[in-house]
Amino acid sequence: MSRPSCIRVRRYTRVCMDAEKGYLYEVTLDPRRRRARGRRLARLIPRYAFGCYCRWCAHPLPRSVAVCPAHSSDREYLNRTLAVGLYYTDSVKTGIGLLGNLLTDYILALKQRRSYASVLGAAMALVVREKVYGIGVEDIDVVTFVPKHPSELKMDEENEVRYNQAELLARAASKHLRLRLERLVEKTAPLQLRGRGLHERYKESKQVYHVLEEQADIIRDSRILLVDDVRTTGATGNTIAALLKKHGARRVYLLVAGRATYYDLVKEIVEEYGGDPEIG
Repeated sequence: MSRPSCIRVRRYTRVCMDAEKGYLYEVTLDPRRRRARGRRLARLIPRYAFGCYCRWCAHPLPRSVAVCPAHSSDREYLNRTLAVGLYYTDSVKTGIGLLGNLLTDYILALKQRRSYASVLGAAMALVVREKVYGIGVEDIDVVTFVPKHPSELKMDEENEVRYNQAELLARAASKHLRLRLERLVEKTAPLQLRGRGLHERYKESKQVYHVLEEQADIIRDSRILLVDDVRTTGATGNTIAALLKKHGARRVYLLVAGRATYYDLVKEIVEEYGGDPEIG
């Protein structure tokens, strides 16, 4: 029996991966009682339900589906998507009746408090370090993140500091992985993609993201790990991947905390599985 792989995020807090069981945990140590309390963050996607998932967008698949409908193959410039686990949308939780996971709660909490980036970033680092998707530290030259326009930065409700959650996650993950972190892309205007169709998402994204020309030498022939909090349609990640490859990047991988659930796929998985695959 193999021991869980862990990353320390605070004095008494660890994020651990149990590859045998297929889960990531947040573990809190109690030094007075000499005990540890673990809470499941998420089930690893390659261990979700039947172990079938899309190699491009990382969404779990039912056994009956051969071609993933959760992304647009002709617009896929990313070489792979690596995700800690599923990000459960409200429609999936209410419409299908799933409980979700702690990972989803933490991703939502990160929109109000920067402190959640430490646990999420460590979980993301474990996914790379342990080669959950076959991509490891040796496959990456530089880490970057999805930028925000200054007007889109979140405000920490505790200390009123503005921040980009993708940058915080990238800083945490790159630190644990001991990889170089660079700002390679800028966002020149605010953009709200929620509620827009796929074609419109791609069209609008192309207009606001631009490569920083002074970083051209870093981008050229590099294998880049692009970090964001959630992958939904993939429009943002693929737009940036296309830009980086246009400037000479060899490969671009997307690392996210959560892969947003695609309703029809999850519904079919649950029907085939006969229960909640997140629980086991």
